Parts: sequence; C-alpha cells; structure tokens
Amino acid sequence: MINEMNGIDESGTWHDAIAGFTEVSASSTEATRPNIFRVAGFPRRETVSSNVLAYFFDPAKGHGLKDMMLKALLRTIHKEDMDVSDVSVSTEVSTGKNNRIDILLDLPELSIAIENKVDAGLYNDLADYRSWAAKQSNNDSA
Repeated sequence: MINEMNGIDESGTWHDAIAGFTEVSASSTEATRPNIFRVAGFPRRETVSSNVLAYFFDPAKGHGLKDMMLKALLRTIHKEDMDVSDVSVSTEVSTGKNNRIDILLDLPELSIAIENKVDAGLYNDLADYRSWAAKQSNNDSA
C-alpha cells in the first residue's frame, strides 16, 4: 500500500525504498534552489550532510523536533512501536575492517547503520556495517 502523504510503499522493504530514489548527476544543468549547504559553501559534502542528518536524528539536540525524525525513520521500516528514549547517534563509526559507517543510530532493540551518498555510487561493504552494528549492540540491525 502506498502512503498518499509520503509516497512510501509501506508493504515493501527498505530495498524497495532505496530503489525509489534516483541519482542526479552533480553536473546536472537543472536549476537548483539555494539551500543551507550551498550558502555555506559545502553543497555536496557527504560528511556535512551526515552531520546535519545525525543532528536531526538525535532527540537530545536543541532543534526542537524531539524524536520526530527518528520516529519517522522507524515508521518507514515498520518499527514504529520501538522505544526511542535511549538512542545514541554517532557519525563516522569505524568497523573492525576499518570501514566507516556514516551515521549509526543505536537503540536498545535495534541498530541502524546509514550510508549517506552525495556524489558517489554505492560501493561500501554494507554487510560489514550490519555485522559490526549487530555485534556491538547485541540486537537486530538494519
């Protein structure tokens, strides 16, 4: 079933959600609206994007959104009933194989490793990310 509000196929998996995204070339000639990244001079930096996303995923930060972003992500992966009162949000987390997880959301029952892509294709060892997160938290991982 597709949610009319956000266009997310709620009957599918995270694989289906990823497949819904399309890549836009960095050299695209489409007109782009100004945004905070362009204004700051960092329009396409992965680390900057990861830091901003991590900030909004962390309910303890002073953005005023509380746990809204985290709950929206959990709703997308059908974990909406999960307790989010004890979450740890980290960036650039090194795995045992020296890979780096861009954003790690560590909850008591679930760890979510997020690979953020800006100007690169997906070549990362996602199996390593999943395995590392599961071993560190001794719980399910996404």
